[in-house]
Amino acid sequence: MHTNTAFLRLPTVLAAMTLALAACSTESTTTVVRPGVPAAQPDTCGAGPLQTLIGQPATAIPAAMKGPSLRIIRPGHAVTQDYSPTRVNVHLDRMGLIVGVTCG
Repeated sequence: MHTNTAFLRLPTVLAAMTLALAACSTESTTTVVRPGVPAAQPDTCGAGPLQTLIGQPATAIPAAMKGPSLRIIRPGHAVTQDYSPTRVNVHLDRMGLIVGVTCG
């Protein structure tokens, strides 16, 4: 009985080729996460345009924003875990500077 050894090696060769092609992928996804600031969520509250506030003091928050739909989060302060898609969360650092603006 004659066995074709090339046929038996085919799965090994295909697996090696797949790994080689995967290693050549140029697509990269890098997520930068700042401590105390949650990962990006869909902009359901209008936080997108407010990203320009990052790096500014909390006093730069427009007066028109202040109200029940605004939550200012300082380091070490307790916050509820409920999610409100229309609420704007402004994350501050220890110096009182805005480090993130998210919905929730």
